[in-house]
Formats: sequence, C-alpha cells, structure tokens
Amino acid sequence: MSHIKQNFILIAFIIAAMSACTTGNNANAVPVDFVFTVDSLSGQKKSMRNLHVNIWINAQGAGRFEYYDNGGTTSYTADDILTYAPDQVVKSGKFYLTTGELQQLWDTLNQNGFFELDEHYEAQLGLSYAFFLVKGNSKSHSVNNIGVEVPEIRAIIERVDEILPEDINLLYREGFTP
Repeated sequence: MSHIKQNFILIAFIIAAMSACTTGNNANAVPVDFVFTVDSLSGQKKSMRNLHVNIWINAQGAGRFEYYDNGGTTSYTADDILTYAPDQVVKSGKFYLTTGELQQLWDTLNQNGFFELDEHYEAQLGLSYAFFLVKGNSKSHSVNNIGVEVPEIRAIIERVDEILPEDINLLYREGFTP
C-alpha cells in the first residue's frame, strides 16, 4: 500500500472518530427550540428588594428581564403560567448570554433533573419562591415552587444568578423543609 493511501486512510479514520465524538456531545447541546423562563424574588438592593424578576432566554442566548411589583399577589393563567400586568413593571432590559453560558444553563437544568421535577412544590410556611417554564427538545415543563425548600431548584436559581449579568439578581430564600 502506498504511503499516500496509508495517510489518506489514517486521516479518514481520525475524521470519522472525531465526528463520532462530536455527534455524541451534541446530545447534550442546547436544543434549537430552547426557551427558558424563570420568575424569582429580586436579590437587588433595598429599594428593589421586594420585587420579583422575570427572566426569558432563547436558544440564541438573547434574553430580557423585567422587575415587577406584584403587590403581594401572584397571578396565573388558566394553564398555570405565571402572569403579571404591564403596569406592574418597574424596570426592564435586555442581555445576551455567550454560547458557553447558555450551555452552562442547559447543563444545570439537566444535572438537576429539571424535566423530572414535580410541577408544584407549595407550602405556606417558607419564603422560597421560583416559577420556571422551560422548553427544549420538543418538551415543555413548568415548575412552581412556593414555600418549600427544593435543593434542585435552589441549585438552578443560584447557577442562573451566576450566569446573568451583574445588574440582574435572583433570590431564593429559605423554604420549609418537610
């Protein structure tokens, strides 16, 4: 066999092996239909401490946030999706996540079994609060957490807070531990 043929076969083998590795890694890649929404208490300075913050991020890393005053009442649509009125918004803006930050977000959701979490964790004793609606890989899942301490939700909120720009802060207070 000629030297050129041997090199060609070797290169083809290396490319095939690299392609197989890349394909395997794509199973954990951020899906093209990814949409992440979280609503949490605000971890902002005192003047905005009692506000909620709603975050929305798409598969391209484009995000927006809205701080709003819910007046102490949380409202939901008939489909159990959190809602608030435009006149409750006190501050809003846009941001972009890098590809790496977006991947960290997707990995955090998967590492904490987000799509397997119950839809409702509710108690009237604790102060924790988070609402999630996540779409990806043709699945959609929502989680509503009020009052109950859920370690997976805490881990997701804390990771999201680390990834977001510095002027956007989430807070997950202590919850009731059954």
